[in-house]
Amino acid sequence: MKLAGRHFTIRARIFALVLAATLPLVALAFALGVMEYLHAREVSVDRARSVARNVAVRIEAHLAGLEATLQRLAERPRVKSLDPAACDAAIADYVSLHPQFTTLVVRRANGGLVCSSRKDTLPTVDPERFSWFEPAVRAGGFRASGAFVDPHTARWVTVLTYPIRGATGEVSGIAILPLDLDSLGQRLRGSIPDDFLVGVIDADDRYLIRSRRGDTYQGQPLAPHIARALRASAGDFEAEGPDGVARQYAHQPIAGPGWRVAAGIEQDTLVAASRRQLAASIAFFVPFLLAVFFVTWRLGRTIADPIRDLANTATRLAEGDSGARAAGANLREIDEVARQLNRMLEVQATHREALLASERRFRDLVENVPNIAVQGYDRERRVTFWNDASERLYGWSPDEALGRRLEDLIIPPPIREIVIEQHARWVRGGPGIPASELVLQRKDGSPVSVFSSHSMRADAHGDPEMYCIDVDLTALKRAEQEVAAWRERYRTAILASGQVIHEWDPATDTLSIFGDTRRILGYAPEELAGSLDRWRALLHPEDQPRFDEEAGRSRRTGTPFRLEYRVRHRNGEWLFVEDNGYFVRDASGAIDCLVCFVVDVTARHRADERIREQLEELRRWHAAMLGREGRLLDLKREVNAVMGRLGEPPRYPSAETAGSGETA
Repeated sequence: MKLAGRHFTIRARIFALVLAATLPLVALAFALGVMEYLHAREVSVDRARSVARNVAVRIEAHLAGLEATLQRLAERPRVKSLDPAACDAAIADYVSLHPQFTTLVVRRANGGLVCSSRKDTLPTVDPERFSWFEPAVRAGGFRASGAFVDPHTARWVTVLTYPIRGATGEVSGIAILPLDLDSLGQRLRGSIPDDFLVGVIDADDRYLIRSRRGDTYQGQPLAPHIARALRASAGDFEAEGPDGVARQYAHQPIAGPGWRVAAGIEQDTLVAASRRQLAASIAFFVPFLLAVFFVTWRLGRTIADPIRDLANTATRLAEGDSGARAAGANLREIDEVARQLNRMLEVQATHREALLASERRFRDLVENVPNIAVQGYDRERRVTFWNDASERLYGWSPDEALGRRLEDLIIPPPIREIVIEQHARWVRGGPGIPASELVLQRKDGSPVSVFSSHSMRADAHGDPEMYCIDVDLTALKRAEQEVAAWRERYRTAILASGQVIHEWDPATDTLSIFGDTRRILGYAPEELAGSLDRWRALLHPEDQPRFDEEAGRSRRTGTPFRLEYRVRHRNGEWLFVEDNGYFVRDASGAIDCLVCFVVDVTARHRADERIREQLEELRRWHAAMLGREGRLLDLKREVNAVMGRLGEPPRYPSAETAGSGETA
C-alpha cells in the first residue's frame, strides 16, 4: 500500500484497519447529527412559511376591509360631488371612531383639497413631496403606497387611496386614508412566534413593519442581497440581516399592493439540537477511540519489531554482506518468512553465477552479430556499448565512440535538438522513442538509411540506459529506387503504347487504372479508379452480360480474359475496345490480381465496316450487271436468228461466242 509516494508501515496499516472498523460508528453519529439538523431545518422552514403566509393573509384581509370602506365612502353622493362647501360628515366621524388613522382626506385629481378630517390639511399636494399621489390617481383602483412620513404626525404610514369617479366614469378625485404602520404592526405581533423575525417590505424594497426594533428600520431600504432574494414570487433563502445575524427566511407576496412578508429564524436556533447531539457523541467516542488506539499501538509494536529485524537483514545484504541471514521470532508467520528468506538467499547465490554466465553469452552474441548495429547510451546520451556492426555501419570504432555523445556521432545537425528532447522526455518517464526509418550519418558525414528501434532499461545502479538496434536499409532503399524507376518506365511504356491498363484485385474489388485514359476515354485515371462496377458502368448495355459472363469464366478457370466490347467516351461516343486480361499469382499460386490491356479498336471496326459496306455494294452492282448482259445476249441471238432465216450472216457474232462460252 502506497500513498503520495510513501509506504505505510505495519503499525499504520493496523491503525488504518481499526479506524476503518470504527469509522462506521463515527459516520453513524455524524449522520444522526446531520439528520437532526436537516429535520430541525425543515421544521423551522415549514414554520417560517406558515408564519409568512399567516401574516400575509392577515394583512390582505385588513386591507380588503379598508378597501371596502373607502369604496363605500367614494360612492357617497356628497363625496362624489367634490364640493368643499358640502363635505360629508362621515369623513370626520370615521377618524374619530378609528384612532389608528391619522386623517381622512378627499382631494380632486389635480391635488386640490376638497374635504379633510383635519383642519390643518394642506390645500394642495406637492407631487415631489407626496410621490404616492400621482400613481394613486393613475391606478384607477384601490392602492396602498410604500412607507411614507405623515406631515401632520411625523409617523410612518402607508397611504390608502380609492378613486372617486364622475358621471362619465373618469377619475375626478381620490379618497385618502393614511394607515399608521405602528398600529398595523401591533395588530400582527400577536400572531408572530417569539423566535421569529418578521418584516413587511413595500414595492420599493423598504421596511414597512419589522417585528423587532420596528421604529429603527421603518422606511429604511433592505440590504441588496436580501432584496434580490425577495424578488421571487415565493420561496426560501439564507441570508445575514442588517443586525449581522444569519437566518433562514421564507417569504410570501401580498396580493394587491406589491408588498412582501419575510419570516426568518436564526441559524443558531436551527443547529442547537445538532450541537447537543454532537457534544454527546464526542463525549462518548473520544475516550473510546483513545482506548482502541492504545491497544492498537501495543499490538502493532509486537508485530513491527520482528519485521524491522528482517528489514535490517535485508539492509546488510544490500550493503554487500552476503553472509547475513534472518533471525527467528515468536510469531509463526514471521518465522516462516525468515526461513523462506534464508532459503531464497541460498538459491540466489547458486543462480548468481548462472546469471552472470548467461549475461556474458548474451553480450558476446550482441557484440558479434554481423548485420545488426547495437549501441548503448547512458542518461547523458554518452556511449556505453558499441558493437562491431555499429563500426561497420557508421565508421566509428568502439574506442572512438565510447564516452562520446549520441548526437556528436551519428545524428545529423537538423534533427539533433529533436533527438535530445525525445531522449530527455523518455528519461523523465514520458513516452518512448518509436521505432522508425531514419536517415543518420556516418563518420565521414555521408547519410545512411536505417530502421532504428529503441529500448530503455535500468543499469546495475538503477540509472536509465537506452539501447538502439539499427538495421542498415541501404540495399533496401537502392532496390526501392530501382523498382520505382522500373515502375516509371512501365507507366511511360503504357502511355507510349496508347493502351489503357487496369488492375483488378478480386479480394478487395479494387480497380486501378493506368495509361492514356484522357485521350482514349476522356477521363483522368483517378476518375475511373474504384471498384470494377465503375468500369462496368462505361460498357454498352448490350455488352454488359457478355462482359460479366467472360469475367466469371476467367475467374473460375484462371484462364486469360479476352473480349471485344463497346465503352462510352466522356463525350457520349461509343468506342470499340479489345480487352485482354491475365492473372498475376503470388508465390503460393493464389490469384493476386488481374491485369487487363485495353486497346481502342474503333478505327479497325470502322474500317471493317466500310469494307463490308463496299463489298455489299459491289455484290449488288454485280448482280444488277449480270442480269442486264443476259437480256442483251438473248436479244442479239434473236436478231442473229432472224438474219439467218433471211439468209444473211449474223449481225452480232460476239453473241454466239458469248453463248458458247457460257455453255462451256
